[in-house]
Amino acid sequence: MNNIEQEKIGAFIAQHSIIRYVTLTTHVFWFFPVVIGVLFYFPLFLTPVIVGETNYADPIGRVVVIALLIAGIILRLLLVKLDEREPGKSMYLTELLTNMYVAFAALLMWFKFTELMYGLRDSLIQISILIVTTLMSLACTHYIVRDWIKKGKFIDYEGKIGKKIAHSTTGRGLIVYIVIAAILRSIASLNFVVIVAAGIVLYGPNMAMLYYLKLRYAKKYGLEEYLPDRPLLSEYTGEE
Repeated sequence: MNNIEQEKIGAFIAQHSIIRYVTLTTHVFWFFPVVIGVLFYFPLFLTPVIVGETNYADPIGRVVVIALLIAGIILRLLLVKLDEREPGKSMYLTELLTNMYVAFAALLMWFKFTELMYGLRDSLIQISILIVTTLMSLACTHYIVRDWIKKGKFIDYEGKIGKKIAHSTTGRGLIVYIVIAAILRSIASLNFVVIVAAGIVLYGPNMAMLYYLKLRYAKKYGLEEYLPDRPLLSEYTGEE
C-alpha cells in the first residue's frame, strides 16, 4: 500500500460524528430495554388485552427484553473498560453496537405494532421484506464506501450532515424533539409509528456498517493510528 492509498483509507477511518464519551453513550444499552419493557411488555405490570387475543405483555417479549437488559449492562461495562486502553476502538465499537441495539429495539416495536394492525402472519411477511431490504442497503453502503475511498472523497470530508444530526441530539435538540413529538402525538397513528420504526431499522444497520468498516480497515491495513482519541467538541465534552 502506497502513501496515497494509506491517506485515502486513513481519511475514512478518521472521519466520524461522535460527540459523546463512551461512558455516556453506553447508557443506551440498559435504557432502551427498560423503555421497551415498560411500554410494551410490562405495562405497569398489568396485561390488558388490546385487540382480541393479542396481549402486550407476551412471554417471548418479556424474555427478549430481560435478555437485552442483562446483555446491555454487561456490554456497557466491557466497553467502558476498553475505553481506558483503546479509546478509538471503544468509541467505534460503541457506535456500531449502539446503532444495532437501537435498530433491534425498533424492530421489536415495529413487529408489535404490525402484529396489532395486521395479525401475526402478515407481520412476519412484512418483517421478512424489511430484513431483505436492509441487507440490500448494507451491500450498497459497502460498495459506496469502497468507491468513495478509491476516489479519495473522504480526504478533507467534513461530514456536515452527520455532525448536524449528532449535535441535534444534544440537550437543546432533545427539547425541540419533545415539542415536535407533543404536536405529532395528537395526529399520529399506528401507521406513523410503523414508518418511523422501519426507518430506524434501515438506518441503524447502515451506520453500524460504516463503523465496522472503519475498524476492519484499521486492523487490516495496520492504520490504528487514524482511530480518534476523543469525541468531537460538544456540550458533552465540556467544550463547544
